[in-house]
Amino acid sequence: MARVLDAGSQTSRSSRSAGSGVAAGIAALYTAYFFSFFHRTVTGVLQQELSAIAEEAGWDPRFFAVAVSSAYFYTYAAMQIPAGILADALGTRRYAALSTALMGLGSVLSALGSPLLIIAGRLMVGVGAAAIWVSMQRLIGVKVGKVGGGLLTGLGLMVGGLGNVFATLPAHLLVEALGTSGLFLVAGLATLAASAAIMHLVDDEGLGLGSIREGLIATLRQLRVVSKNSHSLALSAAGLGTYAAFLAYMSFWAPLYLSGCAGLPRDRAAGLLLLTSLSFTLVVPLVGYASDASGRRKPVLVVSCALHSAAWLAAVLLACTARWELLPAYSVLLGVVAATHSVISPMAREFYRPEFSGTTLSFVNGITFAGVALYQVATYVLPSPLHALLLFATIAAVAAVLTPLVHETMKEGASSRWSTRGKTSPLAAR
Repeated sequence: MARVLDAGSQTSRSSRSAGSGVAAGIAALYTAYFFSFFHRTVTGVLQQELSAIAEEAGWDPRFFAVAVSSAYFYTYAAMQIPAGILADALGTRRYAALSTALMGLGSVLSALGSPLLIIAGRLMVGVGAAAIWVSMQRLIGVKVGKVGGGLLTGLGLMVGGLGNVFATLPAHLLVEALGTSGLFLVAGLATLAASAAIMHLVDDEGLGLGSIREGLIATLRQLRVVSKNSHSLALSAAGLGTYAAFLAYMSFWAPLYLSGCAGLPRDRAAGLLLLTSLSFTLVVPLVGYASDASGRRKPVLVVSCALHSAAWLAAVLLACTARWELLPAYSVLLGVVAATHSVISPMAREFYRPEFSGTTLSFVNGITFAGVALYQVATYVLPSPLHALLLFATIAAVAAVLTPLVHETMKEGASSRWSTRGKTSPLAAR
């Protein structure tokens, strides 16, 4: 009897230890995601500094501002599918740690100050940042599962939102104190520290198929399944209509709208972006918790697409009626609306086998972030920010129309139908 009690006690301690290990690993990835978000949107408050750097070097200020803002999203989008494959094949610990280090080194390179090095650094940051979200989702999918997945996703986005908050008015104040190079340097060194934490705390070595080659073959087979599935394609459209538009607004179009259309000074525009980031940060974990508790994610997705379309049309209406006194309330509500997109990532991976969480998510994420880059480059063909907002509203409306193609992933057994099948992978069958 004593032996049985002792064995039970050891099992309980082992379970608690494993749980705390998973929590520590997720926390380390949350930290890296904070910096990923910061690097993603900090260019929104650096427009004036970037223009000054461009003019001093004899570059076109508009071209340089677009290049610096979108460089992150080009490489981030290009790396999404490879990131998912590598996260599954190599495991979160190695891949996320190396990628976070690359993100930090890219920021340090941007601190050197020349236009070419700033753009090169932003490209590096995008490559490194591409690993963080898919790695986090893989760890949640493999170690946690569906129950609690929405909440953990929401908490991750909340931490990312704090990075976004820091990239608004606080970043503006830091630039005034340290300069643009000082801001990039401090952010880069802090990101390198996050890389060390991931290497030490995360416990995930990948698919465990015996070799990296076998893991890559298995993930590529799963990617073919995902790319042909209407569920993932419709979720990609939802990503374009919701999160992609929101990020393009926060990182590029917002200063043009708030300062160009509303005529606000920089500090007031930065303050409104801070309100949007704060409301997003506070609401996003609640959305994740609600979708977990209700056992349904699809209704949230449908409402999210509709609300995003309405939000961008509301911004156009504010400009047409010159009711700029409503901007603070609008900024808060925009953050709330953006928070509803958080069900997309869980839905992207939950429909498939959890072992392939990185690969299945990366397909949707890749299309989403390609959209961010294209939305920013659209400045060359769209005559004003209002046309960009109308484009956002239209794509969100189209995404809402396509939501019947999306499956409810919280249903029991939803992940069993769309997995790779064959004799070459032991993960191919349940």
